[in-house]
Amino acid sequence: MLIEIDSNDVNTEVKDIFSIDGKVYSMPVEVPASVALQMLHVARTEGEQSAVSWVMEEVLGSEAYDALRKCRALKPHQLQAVIKVVTETVMGAMEESGKG
Repeated sequence: MLIEIDSNDVNTEVKDIFSIDGKVYSMPVEVPASVALQMLHVARTEGEQSAVSWVMEEVLGSEAYDALRKCRALKPHQLQAVIKVVTETVMGAMEESGKG
């Protein structure tokens, strides 16, 4: 059985995830399963913390990731909430890919 992949079939819809001083940052509503696969690869080769750091920057983008990193008012529960949304979205892509 041949599995056809259309590299142009990418959902570009985004959702707001957090704001800092009124500037809103967003992330994709759907994350490609390839991102989940890469996250697993980074976790296996470099460790779970490296994988989380990599996927945060990959999904949020450098600007949003840097804004979080540099925000001195960021509380642990806020960071945990952002990480949870990102990782659940990424792992959801992996679960969805297994349903086909």
